[in-house]
Amino acid sequence: MGFEIMTVREASFVTGIPVKTVNKAIDEARLPQGVVRRKRQRLLNRRGVLQLVFEKELEQRISSELRPTVRAGFLKAIQARDRQPDFEIRLGDSLVLLIEAKAIVERVDRRWQLLARSRDEIVQDPKVQAGAPTFKGTRVLVWPIVDALKQGQPETELLKHYPALTGEKLQAARLYAEMHPRRGRPKLDLRGLRPQSNRIVPRGRPA
Repeated sequence: MGFEIMTVREASFVTGIPVKTVNKAIDEARLPQGVVRRKRQRLLNRRGVLQLVFEKELEQRISSELRPTVRAGFLKAIQARDRQPDFEIRLGDSLVLLIEAKAIVERVDRRWQLLARSRDEIVQDPKVQAGAPTFKGTRVLVWPIVDALKQGQPETELLKHYPALTGEKLQAARLYAEMHPRRGRPKLDLRGLRPQSNRIVPRGRPA
């Protein structure tokens, strides 16, 4: 996979589950042995990620009334599974819920691998651009490229102006921005704006 633990935002991307929902699952201790805490970081391992997607499957397929009844058995069933075949959860004497475990895991793995490749494309080396995020093997800064993409700059133009970049690196830039949102107020784009008035207000003389 390239890496074994991921941030909440990365887990959100891999599972397709909102960040708020992932944090709530951690807060409610619904991911036994799936959460890794390092300093102030909340990280998830593979077990935690799989539990998230399996629980999402459970919520989509059975009513809220039935969930508490089957939750304990459900968690027990998935804790030991990774690439195991599909399995069943019995909801009653005649009702059985089939969990397509293999298809779910393969879907998670595809997005995990995409994230791993993107992670590998961007580095922070103190000896290169003072440690700012750059594309691996280049001195090209990531954030100016992200801003250009957000403003609608065509990929073909960026690749033309930056021969060291590739389509994979541009995809990595988009994912990096999604995984590492910048804090603070967004910069205002003042292009094309005109003043509402050209009137000049004279300053009063100091008393």
